[in-house]
Amino acid sequence: MNILPTKSHNEGALPPHEPAIQEEPVLHSGPRRKLNRKGMLFLAAIGSVGAATLAWGMNSLSLFGQSKPARPRSEVVELPADNLLAYPAALAAAPSAPPPVPELPPLPPEPTAAPIPLSTSTGADLHPAKSPTPVPAPARDSLTELRSNGGPVLQGGNEAQPVNVVAQGSVSRNASPDSLMPRGTYIRCVLETRIVSDLPGFTSCVVTEPVYSVNGRTLLIDRGAKITGQYKYENNDVARIAVIWERVLTPDGMDVQLSSPGVDGLGAAGHPGDIERHWGSRIGSALLVSLLGDAVQIASAVHAPAAASTGTTSISAETGAITRQINPYQSRTADTLQSAARNALQGAANRPATVTLNQGELVTIYASRDIDFAGVLQP
Repeated sequence: MNILPTKSHNEGALPPHEPAIQEEPVLHSGPRRKLNRKGMLFLAAIGSVGAATLAWGMNSLSLFGQSKPARPRSEVVELPADNLLAYPAALAAAPSAPPPVPELPPLPPEPTAAPIPLSTSTGADLHPAKSPTPVPAPARDSLTELRSNGGPVLQGGNEAQPVNVVAQGSVSRNASPDSLMPRGTYIRCVLETRIVSDLPGFTSCVVTEPVYSVNGRTLLIDRGAKITGQYKYENNDVARIAVIWERVLTPDGMDVQLSSPGVDGLGAAGHPGDIERHWGSRIGSALLVSLLGDAVQIASAVHAPAAASTGTTSISAETGAITRQINPYQSRTADTLQSAARNALQGAANRPATVTLNQGELVTIYASRDIDFAGVLQP
């Protein structure tokens, strides 16, 4: 509703008994809103669709409840009337005879032994010949014995065929697992000495990790034990050096004969180190030997007397040309000097490589045999 201002009838002076209000608010009703016909039609359409869907669903449920399963199609089996009752009687009357057993073939005749001739001695007439005593057949070895002894097992034709013999392993129980260090145990230690493979020598290391028995209950080699061994470099082209660790001295006074090789961290033979193949000295020595030989030959050719030089003269048969070839002067002193220089430098040219292991490097020892500490461990 809108409030519109209206003026009074007399716009002039107001009567004294009326309030000093020149305008009064007047209320008027606004225009009425019309109904949205499109919206009503849309709602009616939605309602009709929902009602139709609901009715269709109810009808489907009622039809589904009233439907009955279809009966299976009946089949009529006709049996023949002839000989239907006589067949069981015939079966009962027929006796159950077993099938005939085939006759076995006749046995072969037993071999007759050849008659044994009588002795020609004088006492043959007085004592009749005795019947020969049967010799027992040799007992056949079992399959296991034949395999163990390597004898033949299979025979084909007239000759026996040998069979490959498989070695049988033995199993035994360890009597002292608390004091046994089995073969294959790794012992890790740190080098005390520097190893240079130019000359064979001795070395030592200190154990850094404790070694326990096979069952892990007993401490056998404690940290701080000292292991000694010796090394020798044999291969000149491999960056590994072979070390045999021989003896272990523990802090509590045990002396263990180890005699085991050194390996790398993954178990490969030999301790890896830094290798120096001395290529500079080898190449320099070879060049120096060659240059010295050339210098001796040049000096002998220049300073040798002309009469001492030998030559060869040849005449061509076709053209008749004469060719003379002068051989250089051969000095025994020059040859001796060249041979001495070659022998002196040959050792430097064939110098073997050098493998170096510095002190403080971690090395690994592979126990090559079982070691039992039962006799030295305190109870």
